Amino acid sequence: MNDKRLLLLNDIKLSYCDVNNCQLDIIDNISFSLYENEIISLIGPSGCGKSSLLRIVSGEEKNYTGICDCNFSNAENNMCNCGFLYQDAACFDWMTVKQNVEFGLKMRKMNKKEREIIAKKYIDSVGLSGFENYYPGDLSGGMKQRVSLARLLVLNPKLLLMDEPFAALDAMLRKKMQQLTMQLCKKYGQSIIFVTHDIDEAITVADRIYVLSKRPTQVLKEIKVPKELKETDGYENDFAFNKLKMEIMNYIDESTEVYKKCIAENCCDVRSNIG
Repeated sequence: MNDKRLLLLNDIKLSYCDVNNCQLDIIDNISFSLYENEIISLIGPSGCGKSSLLRIVSGEEKNYTGICDCNFSNAENNMCNCGFLYQDAACFDWMTVKQNVEFGLKMRKMNKKEREIIAKKYIDSVGLSGFENYYPGDLSGGMKQRVSLARLLVLNPKLLLMDEPFAALDAMLRKKMQQLTMQLCKKYGQSIIFVTHDIDEAITVADRIYVLSKRPTQVLKEIKVPKELKETDGYENDFAFNKLKMEIMNYIDESTEVYKKCIAENCCDVRSNIG
């Protein structure tokens, strides 16, 4: 991470109207910054608006108030130069690994020789060398996510928006993908906003963690993850790691209890299923 700020969110608010034309407040005065080569994690209860925040950053969600200032917008459409990685792998089943990774470059009218060179570089980077001519149906879930990641990286986005990308993987594969994500972020200079429900994953991946409340979402706590935590083998069993994990759990649990009390007093509408 360096001191160059890539993204500023200031006093972001987001509301919708439900089927009865009643206002649903989703996000309430969210503010945070993101810097070059930094990974931040957003963690909070289900339905608190984490995915909505990603859509605001990407430019997909326009129905908000406040400031979303990207210092790396695309001049053609004034949208952030970013890529999405979801829980479900984004692969074209009828294309090979190589064709999937080349797809975005082909859409940019890049000549065949150049896109083959770039695609090979990123296929190798995600550990899929030798699988270039395989189809997604022949790959495991973890390998398909690697294809999806390579498809994003070939386009050289400044920011990766990751919405629970490894939630469907088993523990061993999830760990490998977490490590790969951090390595590639450092190697290629990307910044990442990483949404997760897994506290261990948030601590493992992120430089800073924003703990979010129940809807309407606010930042409960910004936590800087000590670098030395990640430099220790078996850090998940480390006392400092578990102390930080408990701190985050307490913030989330406290928010949930307040929300339950609010429901009991009929002062919250919980019909929305916004992520």
